[in-house]
Order: sequence, then C-alpha cells, then structure tokens
Amino acid sequence: MPHFGLSNYQFRNAMDTAKTYKITAWLGFKKEYNKETGYDKMTPEEISICRKLFEQLAQHKGLQLQISIDERLRDVDDYKKYPRVARMNLFVGNVSKPEFQTQQNAAVETKPDLDDEIPFGSDTTEELPAAGEGFGI
Repeated sequence: MPHFGLSNYQFRNAMDTAKTYKITAWLGFKKEYNKETGYDKMTPEEISICRKLFEQLAQHKGLQLQISIDERLRDVDDYKKYPRVARMNLFVGNVSKPEFQTQQNAAVETKPDLDDEIPFGSDTTEELPAAGEGFGI
C-alpha cells in the first residue's frame, strides 16, 4: 500500500518527453485556500513536526521516495490496468546544506513532545515490506 497518494490530478501543461524536469517535494499539512490571502502558513508546531520527520528521514542514507504516475482511464475501475507514464525516485535532501539551514533559521517554532505515536488515520496495523523491497502496487 502506498504511503502517499493522489487519485485525480490534471497537469497544468503538457509534458514533453524530450525535456528534463526538476521534481521536488515538501512535507506539510493540508491547508484551506483563501482567495484573498492564499494558503494559511503552517503553525510553529506543524513546522516542528515536519522538520523532525525530515531529520529522521535524513538519518537513513539511501532512503528514497518512489513516485509513480499512472494515466487514469475513464470507465476502468481496476487501477492496475492504468498505464504507467512515469516513475521517479526522490531522495532525502542534505540536512547540512546552507539552504536547509536558512529555512531552519527563518522558521519560528516550538518544540512539541514528539515521543508519542503519530496517528495516520487508521487503527489497523499493516505489515511493512522487507528492507529494499519498497511499497509497489
């Protein structure tokens, strides 16, 4: 089972296979959009949680996030029949880079107690794949 997902997305522009693209990702919390002010900023506690998670990920050399993009087909309920149009791996950023340190210093944050378990919206416990096997569908 994938850790993250988005079942419906339409690209703003056509993608050209002859071009190369930069792919980036950020940890964050879902925010409501306000037409006048845009998205709300994360709270100091949310910033702390995201930074703590990032630092935990950065401790594991070679950790990557595999992204798969499948074309969603109308009238096809079985997602396994969707054609795969792209697959890429994202790698954890370097915590010691100056860009990260700048972001870190610019954020005002609190230090919540993160020793408790983080709820992911499910009480079921799923078996994780063996190291290096990933979470493919």
